[in-house]
Amino acid sequence: MLNVSALRVGDDAGNGGFAYKQSIKILKMASDEVLELVRTSDYHELVNYPERRQILETALIYDNLIKLPNESGYRGNRLLAMDYIVTPPSVKIYKAFYMSFAGTLDRDLRAASLEVQKRLLHEASHIWGFNETQSEKFSIDFLQYEGNRDDDIPDRDNLIINQDQCICENGKSVGGSNCLNFCESRNDKVPTLYGSVAISGRDLSNPDLGNLEAWCHNEVSYSRHTTPNCYMNTWDGNSNNKLPIQFIGEDRFAVSLSSLERRKSYVFKIESTTGAVSDAFQERISQNNRDVSAIRMYEINKYYCLLFSGIIDGSDREFREVIESNFYYSSRTSPRPVPANQSDFTVCHDRNTYGDRDSIMFPRLGNREGVFTVWSAFDPLLLDQDQDGKEDINKLIESELEDRYGQRVSLNLFSDFRSNIDVSGGNRSLGKMLKPFIDTRTGFNFCPTSEHYNGNNPLFNILSDYLSVDTEPLFLAERQNIIFDDGTAASKDFLYLSLSEIKEVWFYYNNGQHIKPSFEDRFNKTLYFYWPMDKNNPYVRKSYQKIYTVVRDDDQFVSTADKSVACIPKLNSSSNDFGKPVGESCSSDLQCNTSCCSETSNSCSEHIPSHGVLCSKEVGQSCITNEFCKKEPVTVCKLRRTGLDLNGKVTCAIRCETQEVHNTCSNFTCMPSENPPIPDFDPENPDCSNAI
Repeated sequence: MLNVSALRVGDDAGNGGFAYKQSIKILKMASDEVLELVRTSDYHELVNYPERRQILETALIYDNLIKLPNESGYRGNRLLAMDYIVTPPSVKIYKAFYMSFAGTLDRDLRAASLEVQKRLLHEASHIWGFNETQSEKFSIDFLQYEGNRDDDIPDRDNLIINQDQCICENGKSVGGSNCLNFCESRNDKVPTLYGSVAISGRDLSNPDLGNLEAWCHNEVSYSRHTTPNCYMNTWDGNSNNKLPIQFIGEDRFAVSLSSLERRKSYVFKIESTTGAVSDAFQERISQNNRDVSAIRMYEINKYYCLLFSGIIDGSDREFREVIESNFYYSSRTSPRPVPANQSDFTVCHDRNTYGDRDSIMFPRLGNREGVFTVWSAFDPLLLDQDQDGKEDINKLIESELEDRYGQRVSLNLFSDFRSNIDVSGGNRSLGKMLKPFIDTRTGFNFCPTSEHYNGNNPLFNILSDYLSVDTEPLFLAERQNIIFDDGTAASKDFLYLSLSEIKEVWFYYNNGQHIKPSFEDRFNKTLYFYWPMDKNNPYVRKSYQKIYTVVRDDDQFVSTADKSVACIPKLNSSSNDFGKPVGESCSSDLQCNTSCCSETSNSCSEHIPSHGVLCSKEVGQSCITNEFCKKEPVTVCKLRRTGLDLNGKVTCAIRCETQEVHNTCSNFTCMPSENPPIPDFDPENPDCSNAI
């Protein structure tokens, strides 16, 4: 049953513009969602009286709502949040509405939207001539009907975008990967996006939906959607564009990008008016004709374990103190379960649900996925294939700076993000981060954004095509010292937080007051925050919160004026393409979040070396590094000591043994491993000085 009862929200005094921002966000969300329901609904009231549907469609358009955030409305002596106008049909939104939803938390936006949808429908149905009772009944019945819909057969499946996008202009590639040959055959006068889709087997077998054009435009007999259409939706982080699609084959498309800006990253997605969509992909139109692709990214996830202090008496355990310890991991480095010899006083899973003994199958406590993002250490650009001691992207950019701008520089742009992933593991590399840059005029460090990418610095102009996103600082914070009742100290604990997350809660102390830091304060003050966060009331410490201090880690990262440790991708909800999960179809290792696309099943496969789960590619198949190739036996021969002769001189001989090693990943293809060469040895005149 859909809950459309009134939502109670809190006060948000002191937040100024933020209060109205939340109310506006809720109103826009509710207007858009209820308008889509009205347009596509087969609810009897709207089917039997199409003129009523038309009135709702006009009155509920967001731009048609009469928004009066500074005006109060009354009906008799009753203060109104909303009212209606018959001609032209519309709904007034008064100050009382904005104030009542001012303190809504982000996590409550969905419930708030449902409540506002009910209110909008209630007011708009008065325009039909409904009284209060009729309007209230209609608004609740309609939302419950739509909320409980379950069409027996889905309209059409979502599309899968093949990873073959190219952007061509005048026979040259200005976007996409490996597009030089393809674009040579095109003669587009403006940047034009080309690509293809995979249609589901069910849709392919349906004569109404057997190709991309049919999928976009054809109605199906069992659907309530009429005259469907589709378009390419583009998102630049601030706004959307809907671009028409040209169909150039069974599953191929072309889209003119003449209205989009160069040197700006866009997230693309095919969207149907039926609600079906394609998966998203990211591209940008380069200023210059180069074949550059953006570095792939990984999400970093976080969880915590409970560390207990106490005593064991036989089979009894007495827990006296407990403290949290935080850990980070990626999809490639899943945390291991707590070893049996540590499980008495260390808990990382829900014991009440799963029992005492931990397992890799159990979810971690407080697991949060995607707390921030780093770049994949297995992206080819971040490998060291020429073995010069730094990532290959450095040499690529060095060469381009010299070729295009005459600048000779030596770059080392990235560093490892390292963290403990579980209680029994050591410090592990989870990905790559960009080292911060220093403004020589101020001495302040900064992380590059579109402002730098579009500026006059050649390095950032080039780097933008590889990073493709704005970046932001990552901070390290240490928990205050905690002393247990028995006098022992709790182990140290650290948190990593992006600027986007920490800026809402951090503060510095001045005369006993919590003060939100300015930009300059980041470089001059000691900053603190309370954890777990309470973004609604960040400066009042709760009983469950601990104090954390932003600290510098000079040993692991670059020293910066504001103590930030690195730059990481700054992403919004529209750029969440981090690779396909295990089991989804693929045609390339780089499409998978495990970097392992099985060429047997054409689906993403497991690869977790820390647990002995390996990709095991056969000879001739694609790979990222050696560890993705199957292990094969090789013969290893070494010169070994065998003893002493009668004169006390060392004797030696060649001894061989069979070992299993990964085949070699050469040029991204698994090749047979060769037996290592046999050491030189003359039995008639043995030289045992190098024997082992």
